[in-house]
Parts: sequence; C-alpha cells; structure tokens
Amino acid sequence: MRYFNNLDALQYSTIEYKENDFITKQGFRTDNLTIILEGKIKIFEYDTNGKIQNFFIHEGEMFLGDMEYASSSFISGNVQAITNIKAIVIPIEKNRLILEKDTVFLNFLIQNLYHKAIGNSSILFSNASSHERVLNYLSTIHQDTIDISLQDLASVLRISYRQLLRTLKQLEQEGILIRIKKGQYKKNTDLSVSFNTKSD
Repeated sequence: MRYFNNLDALQYSTIEYKENDFITKQGFRTDNLTIILEGKIKIFEYDTNGKIQNFFIHEGEMFLGDMEYASSSFISGNVQAITNIKAIVIPIEKNRLILEKDTVFLNFLIQNLYHKAIGNSSILFSNASSHERVLNYLSTIHQDTIDISLQDLASVLRISYRQLLRTLKQLEQEGILIRIKKGQYKKNTDLSVSFNTKSD
C-alpha cells in the first residue's frame, strides 16, 4: 500500500460501515488512522451557527486521520457513509513506534497535509468572485460534477443562493459548465478552463 513501507508490519483491522454510518464525528478525538477502500462518503463541518460548510462527496480510496495524528487535535469534520464502505482501521498508539520510523508514511503525511491546507484556503479567499469559488471548489475536490444540493453548495461557498444560481447560469453560457438537469451541473472537460474568470 502506497501509504506505508510495509502494511503487514502494522496492527490493523478491516471494517465495513453501512449506509448513513458516521466514520468520524466533528469534535471527538480519534484513536485511529482510517483508509477508505471502497464506497462513497460525504465530508462536512458545522459552523458555530449549525450551518453546513466545506461539504463535498468522495468516492473510492481516501486516507482519514492524518491531521488528527499530526496535531493530536479533535476531529474537525464529519465523515458519513453514503453507500456501504469497506475500510482499513489502524490504531495509532499500538502502531506509533512503527509509524514514526516509516519514511513512506511520514513523506505521505507531509505532502497530504500540505495539499489539504492549500486546498482548503484556495476555495474561499475573501476577495474571490463567485465564479472562482465554484471553479476552485470543483478543482479542489477533484471531481467534475456538482454532486450536492445547490443550497448546500451556496452555504459552503459562503455566497447567497441567488448569487450561486446567477453564477452557474453564466458559467453555463460561457461553456465552462454543462447543465445535466435542474440543479445539477458538470464541468465541460473538453475545455481548458482558466480560473482567472471575471468578478461578479
């Protein structure tokens, strides 16, 4: 496995989560590193007002617990199963001595934390236009389809619902997005999209 020099040297178990199960919950501590092997998950946070932010959907392999491992902090977001999930769970304390000497894992950890930090900050610059926020969102989550409700997306991007609708319509007219059906869009992958789009 690409995350470790030798997975078999670690103590771990394979776990299956059912649809709607929470894999992690915001505000709790985790004792494990978790690697999603199969299935679709949603990742989101609640702000201080109870509104959803930083919502996105991911399907396939994903590594969880790296930020908490590095900082011994509380879990910053919720991870919930949309479909049945198969995952590897690695207890941190039982494996800490091996992990701290595993150069493959440490190199992955540094790179992954860097990309997460860049990705999280790139979506929402205070002076970014709604065009840039939509396109940066799609780029950061590495998918071409807006796969959440537009109300949730507006909350994530911190723009009004009406502003989001105007932006999506403009991006469609410019050929950057393709409207699949009401409320669902995908990026036009036939174009080389520049993120230097016009401001609102």
